Amino acid sequence: MISAAVHESEAGTKRHCPSRSILQAAYSQRNAYVHAKWDENGAEPQKPWQFSIRTKSGKLSIVEKLTPIEDLEKAAAQIWSAGESFAKELRRYGMLQA
Repeated sequence: MISAAVHESEAGTKRHCPSRSILQAAYSQRNAYVHAKWDENGAEPQKPWQFSIRTKSGKLSIVEKLTPIEDLEKAAAQIWSAGESFAKELRRYGMLQA
């Protein structure tokens, strides 16, 4: 994750990093799908079962839901786009070589 939201330009002026919110949204999408268990749905193969365990205010809850493949594809595209945006930002500041 980005440790600072503000960067200084060569002229010494500060500006906010546009990719920070993009990265945060992508990281949330990643967590929603990566930490879940998945199972086939024989009746609807395009909607696999997603099982996840959540804690909130000290309470444990188990979530079982059908997740359309399209949702997974959208999340994957968002994560990829965030990675590309972040790499572009790093290259601009000389922190990543092409």
